[in-house]
Amino acid sequence: MKKHIKKILIFISSITAIKKNNSMIYYHEVTNGPGYSFQKINFEIFKDQMKYLKDMGYKTVLLNELEKENYNDKEVCIMFDDGYKDNYEIVYPFMKEMNMKFNIFLETNAVTNDDAYISWTNVDEMYKSNLVDFGMHTHTHIDARFINESNYQEEILYPNSLYEKYLDKKPVDFCFPFGAYNKKAINYFLNYTPYIRLFRSDGNLKKMKNKKLVMGRVGIENEDSLSVFRRKLNGGYDNYLYLNYLFKRILKRSEKNEYRKYS
Repeated sequence: MKKHIKKILIFISSITAIKKNNSMIYYHEVTNGPGYSFQKINFEIFKDQMKYLKDMGYKTVLLNELEKENYNDKEVCIMFDDGYKDNYEIVYPFMKEMNMKFNIFLETNAVTNDDAYISWTNVDEMYKSNLVDFGMHTHTHIDARFINESNYQEEILYPNSLYEKYLDKKPVDFCFPFGAYNKKAINYFLNYTPYIRLFRSDGNLKKMKNKKLVMGRVGIENEDSLSVFRRKLNGGYDNYLYLNYLFKRILKRSEKNEYRKYS
C-alpha cells in the first residue's frame, strides 16, 4: 500500500514540477549482490540507469562544473556519499568505459583507516582521470547539526587538510551526513566553513544565501523502476516530500476523526 502511495505522490510531483536546473542524484554503494533502498543498488540496475542517461543524451558534470550560472536540462550531477570501496572497484571502471563523470563525498576517517572504503591512492587515481571530483562529508560522519566550536577542528578543519594534502586544492563542496540539517546548521556552515556549495538530500531545489549555494539532491533507490528514475530526473521528487507530509497530515486527521466517531 505504502509503495503504491509513494509512486502516486512521485507521479503527481513530476507533472507539477518545473525544472529550473540540472538534475542532482545520489547513491551510496553499488553491489553485484542484492540491493536495498538508498544504501545499496544492484550493479545491473545501476548500469541500466547510466545507459538510459547516455541514450537520452544527458551530459554528466563534476562538482567543479556547477559554478556556471546557465544550466542545461540535459545535465546531471551524479554523486556518491561516504566513499565505499565499490565506488572504485565497480563504479569507476564502468563509468570510465562509458566516459561518464561522477562525484564522491568523502568521510575522511573511513577513507584513511577502513578497508571497506576507497583509499587516498584510489582518490588520487580517480581525480587525475578528470572523470571524478570530490567533496567533503565530515571526518567521522557526524550529524552536522551537532558540529560546533568543540568539534569543528576534527570534523571540518582536519579533513579539509587531508583533502588539500592529497588533491592539492581546497574543498568547496560539502554534503550533510544522513541528509540531516536544520536552519542553525545551514547558517553555521554558511558563516564559518570554507565551503561554497552545501548539499542536502531532500529534492532538487536550490537557493543562494550569503553568496553560497544550498542545493538539494534526489536519492536513487534500488527499488526504483526506470520510469521512477526518469521522473526523479525530471523533478518528480522535488515536491514529493511536501506532498507526503500533507498526505500524512490528512491521514492522521482522518484517523483522529474516525476514533472520535466511535468513541
